[in-house]
Amino acid sequence: MKVFLLNRAATLLLAAVVLMSCSENEQRLVEKGFERAAQQYELMYEATPMGMYPRTVNNSGETRLIGAEPLKSGANWTNGFYPGVLWMLYAHTGDVQWKAKAEKVTRALEVQKNQIYHHDIGFIIMASFGKAYEYCPSEYYKNVIVHAAGSQLSRFSEITGTTKSWDQWTSRGGTYTTYYPVIIDNLMNLDLLFKAYELTGDEKFLKPALSHADKTMANHIREDGSAYHLVAYNPETGEVDARKTSQGFSDSSAWSRGQAWAIYGFTMCYRFTKKPEYLETAMKAADFFINHKNLPEDSIPYWDFNIGEFTDYEWAYDPERFEEEPRDASAAAATASALLELKNYVDDPAKAQQYRDAAVKMLSSLASPAYMAERGENNYYLLMHSVASVPHNSSIDKPETYADYYFLEALLKLKNDL
Repeated sequence: MKVFLLNRAATLLLAAVVLMSCSENEQRLVEKGFERAAQQYELMYEATPMGMYPRTVNNSGETRLIGAEPLKSGANWTNGFYPGVLWMLYAHTGDVQWKAKAEKVTRALEVQKNQIYHHDIGFIIMASFGKAYEYCPSEYYKNVIVHAAGSQLSRFSEITGTTKSWDQWTSRGGTYTTYYPVIIDNLMNLDLLFKAYELTGDEKFLKPALSHADKTMANHIREDGSAYHLVAYNPETGEVDARKTSQGFSDSSAWSRGQAWAIYGFTMCYRFTKKPEYLETAMKAADFFINHKNLPEDSIPYWDFNIGEFTDYEWAYDPERFEEEPRDASAAAATASALLELKNYVDDPAKAQQYRDAAVKMLSSLASPAYMAERGENNYYLLMHSVASVPHNSSIDKPETYADYYFLEALLKLKNDL
């Protein structure tokens, strides 16, 4: 009996040591990420004119900056992520210099509260004013959020039960045009409507959000948990007309960042509503991502999970173009952030741990020299190797502000879980 008790005590002690070691490694991961982010974004802030917002790097090697004004093209859907990064640096460090910087670039973006040209007002406002309200609640930030949510409602249709993404979309080969496209990314913009409902109690924000989430769940998510990128609706009948892709490899494939949006979006929907079907859908999408046969060993996905596997594409695919297909660090960053929230809602401890472990592995890879830039490099962005759209030949293997944003958001979630 004494031997048994001694062995059990030794086992428990070893387990405690292992857990402590893991916790210390994760703490170092968090500190490393934020230390480098502070170095990079101090330089980014100094180099960026007020009222301009860094997005990526042009093929010429210059930082691509976009103004604050709403654009019909939707090219500035990323504007909120830069102030969001500054807000998270303030949240982590408590240093008021980051708060002052974040306030300036956030206020300069207020004009976006009137944006009605496309669906991405949710991304723009919640990454900036949403983070501002989270860390420094004020009536000003609240009012901007609620006003912006009202603008977003202008794109909702009672007939389709969804918010229209763009006013028109034509496939790359020109064979198909729709005047009511809805992309999986749009799910992320529901955050703005749910937040406005939370702040006001006005159901005019809640009902469209629930309707859009339900329609996305029914029409975008395949049986295996993967997501169609684009669903085209008949605006007169509300029926689905076609299922397509814009940024993915093919209509039948799973675009990696679109899969991240599905995981994150339905996790967020569950946070606000506690509807079990949203949780089930988030888990289904997450399981597809983390268990996929084509996910590389370092857990940073290629830009699409099914490159070369289907023939229903309309762009100039060349299997010899890349020595290795481009990875998408932004998809990994957004997925890691989603998983670190999703795990909190899962009843099964083993499944929750699986999601946590998958997220930590992604974050560890992103914090490695293979993906995290050295100080002063990468045009002052934090992460390398993201992809906007291979079919559009847009920002391939480039940094993106949204990759940095979701990476830091995931690190903050990990920090709070230590």
